Amino acid sequence: MELVVHSAQVILVVLASYLLITIARLARQDACLAALDDTDTSNSPERSPTPGRIESIAQLQKFTAGQLLELRLNGVDPAKLRRKDWLFTGACHYFWGACQAIANQMRCQEQINELFEFILRRNLGVDDLETPRVVRQLQHGPTLDFEQLAANFGRLAAEHWLTSNRVPEDASLYSSINEWAMVV
Repeated sequence: MELVVHSAQVILVVLASYLLITIARLARQDACLAALDDTDTSNSPERSPTPGRIESIAQLQKFTAGQLLELRLNGVDPAKLRRKDWLFTGACHYFWGACQAIANQMRCQEQINELFEFILRRNLGVDDLETPRVVRQLQHGPTLDFEQLAANFGRLAAEHWLTSNRVPEDASLYSSINEWAMVV
């Protein structure tokens, strides 16, 4: 009986230690996020809405949601895009091209980074700490042929979508992924 009591005490101490470590780690993450929030976020689409920005976000959200829905309907889980670097990179270039087209159409080119960050966080599940790195990487431009193709497909799809509310079948994200699979 004493062995059971001592075992229970040891397990309780281990669980309490794990709880304290988890609380400390989460507190550190909250502190990092608070530090990021204290930086200048006046250009963020979520912080200072203007009519052009609001419309750009709305159009970008509709476009992105439609593309991700098509992936789901064809059996591709958008959450799994991150499992393969080349696939995630291609999807990012695709949506970067779409952001460029929509920002140009809505005349808010200076907010393209913020718009893209919004899509990365809201639709592709990229965390706040990783988002700036992904944006910087895309600002340097495509380095591989399929990345350039992805950006072109995204731009073409968004331009067509803005005028007709539909994406050409050969320029959708799903068909682009199929194209990249053959190229890579």
